[in-house]
Amino acid sequence: MSFHLQLQPPPAYDPVKLLRPTELAAAQIGCRVRADSSHFIKADALVVTDKTGSGDAGVLIVLPPHDGRDVRILHALPVTPAFTLSLNQTPPSPSTSFFHQSSRPHITLTLNSGLGSGTVELRLAATETVRTQALVSELRRRVELSRARTTHSAKLRHTWMGYYPVTPPVDDTDDDDAGADTDAAPDDSSSSVATPSTSTAGLTTPLTALTLPPDAENEEDVFPNPYLPTFSRTAFLRKRVFAKQEQWSSRIPLKIRLATFNVNDKLPPKDSTELAPLVGQGEEDLLVFGFQEVDLRSSALLVSQGAGRADEWEAAILRGLGDRAVEFEKLAVTQFVGVVTIVLVRKSVREAVSQVQTSERGIGLLGFGGNKAGVAVRMKVHDTTLCFVNSHLAAFANALDRRRTDYATLLKGLTFPRPIGDDVVPALEEFLPNHPDRLLSIEDSHVLFWLGDLNYRVAMEDDILRAWVTEKRWQAILEKDQLHSDIASGKSFAGFSEHKIDFPPTFKYVHGSTTLDLKRAPAYTDRILWTTPIPPTQRGTLLLGAATVTSPGAPTSPGPAMSTSSSVASLPRSASSGGITRSTSQSTIPGLVPRNWPVDAQSYSSHEILWSDHRPVSAVVQTEVRSVDAEKRAECLTKATNEVEKLEEIYRPALDSETSVDFGPVRLRQRVMREVVVRNTGRVPASFTFRAPAPGKPICKDLFWVFPSVGTVPPGEEWRLQVAVFVDESWAPRLTLGEEMNDVLVLQVTDGKDIFVTLQGNFEPTILGLPLDLLPALPDPIRSVPLAQRKATREATQAHRPELKSSASREAVAVAVQGNGAAEATEPGSDSLADEEIKQEVAKQSAKPAKEMWRLLEFLMERGMGTEELWVGEVPDTEILSIVERLDTSSEMTIPDNASLAVSQTVLYLLGNLPEPLLPLWLQPVCLGARDRDEAFAALEGVPAVNTNVLIGLMSVAKLCLQQPPAEQVRSTTTASDDGSRGSLDEARAALQPAISSKDPSTAQLDALANAVFGWKAEEAVVPVGSRGLRAGQAGLDSTGTQEGRRRFVRLLLEG
Repeated sequence: MSFHLQLQPPPAYDPVKLLRPTELAAAQIGCRVRADSSHFIKADALVVTDKTGSGDAGVLIVLPPHDGRDVRILHALPVTPAFTLSLNQTPPSPSTSFFHQSSRPHITLTLNSGLGSGTVELRLAATETVRTQALVSELRRRVELSRARTTHSAKLRHTWMGYYPVTPPVDDTDDDDAGADTDAAPDDSSSSVATPSTSTAGLTTPLTALTLPPDAENEEDVFPNPYLPTFSRTAFLRKRVFAKQEQWSSRIPLKIRLATFNVNDKLPPKDSTELAPLVGQGEEDLLVFGFQEVDLRSSALLVSQGAGRADEWEAAILRGLGDRAVEFEKLAVTQFVGVVTIVLVRKSVREAVSQVQTSERGIGLLGFGGNKAGVAVRMKVHDTTLCFVNSHLAAFANALDRRRTDYATLLKGLTFPRPIGDDVVPALEEFLPNHPDRLLSIEDSHVLFWLGDLNYRVAMEDDILRAWVTEKRWQAILEKDQLHSDIASGKSFAGFSEHKIDFPPTFKYVHGSTTLDLKRAPAYTDRILWTTPIPPTQRGTLLLGAATVTSPGAPTSPGPAMSTSSSVASLPRSASSGGITRSTSQSTIPGLVPRNWPVDAQSYSSHEILWSDHRPVSAVVQTEVRSVDAEKRAECLTKATNEVEKLEEIYRPALDSETSVDFGPVRLRQRVMREVVVRNTGRVPASFTFRAPAPGKPICKDLFWVFPSVGTVPPGEEWRLQVAVFVDESWAPRLTLGEEMNDVLVLQVTDGKDIFVTLQGNFEPTILGLPLDLLPALPDPIRSVPLAQRKATREATQAHRPELKSSASREAVAVAVQGNGAAEATEPGSDSLADEEIKQEVAKQSAKPAKEMWRLLEFLMERGMGTEELWVGEVPDTEILSIVERLDTSSEMTIPDNASLAVSQTVLYLLGNLPEPLLPLWLQPVCLGARDRDEAFAALEGVPAVNTNVLIGLMSVAKLCLQQPPAEQVRSTTTASDDGSRGSLDEARAALQPAISSKDPSTAQLDALANAVFGWKAEEAVVPVGSRGLRAGQAGLDSTGTQEGRRRFVRLLLEG
């Protein structure tokens, strides 16, 4: 079997949720997009910025999920200084034909990144002027910011864009049906996923574990989605259990006597037994007596005067029972002023009665006075709920509308508290409301009896009525009965039944006589009705029997729909149940909901008790109560619980995915993409996201990212997620020195099971970001140095700085100096490498120049002279990374002769990513306070040797290249520190002597060199006490950390 699903709406598509936590969508708009004159496609355009401080921005064109396909990025345009945009507005074109619609006005925004990737056209709706203006303004601002950046950052630009995979549109699959000439307004449907109202997904696998009742018409009700917010587990279990009630219950007959009597403020005569005809012979199991006008004293209209009068009527009932009175006990008494209900129960049945509750409501004066009221008693007999309502409604023939209002008020106003207690199992309480705040009503019962002085009159002229009364034409009078008419029309007491009436009107009589008082129009005011409300467990299903109501003069033979076999045949009887049938004098009311509980009215009569102007009325009815086999019912409940679990499994969103991703070898700033296929193996759309390991944390290490990171996969479909790894400048040194390139993505399926996807790769080490003193200690290009030796060398250089104190430090130095076998050869306590020798070896290696840096500087000394925009010119990132790759892998420099600009940018790139700047932070305030050249060089006394070598080389190259010295001078400077010694400050000054021709560096060049020397952030530092013997006053001369102070210090070095 299959059926349409009722699904919980998936999360709304929001392209902003696809971004990493480090990016921000500054502007967003729906549009149609095309590139290179292709067709327009519905998409979303986002201006995305980097929140980490680089200031980089870009435009992402995102294709929303549609037709079961995943979300994709069609275009990614970095905002560079060469970025251009143009805006054109197209008015509506005139139509030359009545049948040809003119095109709507729209706005076309053309974007070009300036990197040779072509143009992208965005067609925007003319009605989206506000968002269009915001988008254009943000783009123009970002372009200006990009052009205003005169210095390079430590990182290459637009690093973050490497995490977002671009999938260009394919004409055959992504074309917009409307084509290029359609309206530009974005269609909301293009940016949405399947919803319950639009989904046509179905369950194609038979639900063999679940059972469908043969008469159930709506399969969705039988197999509901347990994950919907409207699903109630208790209601489902209850419905399932009671649908199988024939398996765990049987029916027992129950006979009930009901009586109603308007006593007209009279009390029963003392010791009188005249109520005997009304109370019967004590043959019934329940005796229910409803009295009206028990107390008409004016003081009792608003304030109860106690239960004294009710007690007298109770005593009269027991006297009427005679010797059978001892077989009964009082079950309940409830009173609202003059309306009293007394319920007696046979003692042998009392143990089967539970949850006895009462309710009262006034409907008289001011809407709550006690002159008119209703009271109710609700109880359980075995597992069947019975409710008895006794009411006194508004009087007079012209008060029909008021009587209808009184009925409606009591129908909703007579309520009972919810059953409580440890023994109450909600799933087994057939009428327990699902909402915890809803009370029980009188309709929450299997059989509802309503008796009392209902005050319905006869709708005919008084003189005709009096004549018919004289002629005793009771059935003709009943044809004009207001109550029968209201039941048939449904205006009040809809669905109620009544036994055939064959007695005279019950009102109004002359006191103490059997004569009707014809001064008032006679009427059948005192009535006994019943109905069988449909339990919630059976509402909406095909039930037994048919809705019926008394029709005066109806035939006594049962019709086809009212046959005993059709009404109760499927219900098992106990041996003593007898032949209970429905009332046979009933006719179907069109449109009324069928009832399902048998009620047989065996007698209905009035009694000649002359105490009042009303005649009392009694009825004897027989019904059935459900007796429970508790053990079998518990088994049925267990089966229903298992069905819920099966439904949860069937409807649980299920995704299947690869659980391991291997990126293989990964290099610096090389984006490696891997595809993870996510398949929906379940029966419903599955929404997913990726769970963070802790609140406030990203879903993975920021060198990884998955796109899309949220979405909804339709049943039977698959999405291809793009998982990227991108090692930027912050991650490169960490991975080079041993941090593992791995992580675990937790793919979280909404209402489903999580999937764990491991990520791993092998990073190829690089010198970028390594401490400067580590580079000269490496014996070979870093790509050739094993990880253990890299880590040991790092530990050795760190240990050398303060002092070698531990054997672990000594072993690390041994590994760094002699290779991996040295640690094994050096046993604890061995003298093979003495402490002093270790210190000398590390000091010797650390004092050597950083050979990778010197190769670049030597290249610039030989080929950089006369290069325009040296240090500041733009070069492609690929050229810089190519040079770094050569330094990582080879001891020989094979750089093209015309690559001076790229080499200069590589020098700045390497220096800008040092963990500590060339000038230590604590020393920078002293350097910034230097007033002349001598103080500037004096400040360098505190700089580590390897830093000094690079610093002197950098300044030498900068000055020589800018001032264009002769070739012989260039060659003489290249040997300044080849022997590895630090050299004296005098030698440094000699290397920086003025050249033949002088050319001042530009401000941009000064900024670039200053950033390389001081670091890329103008951070203020505090000089530690007793640092290198400097006077305390020197630190405060000009330690503001401003960019101007940094430029001045670089000028002083260049003057050296």
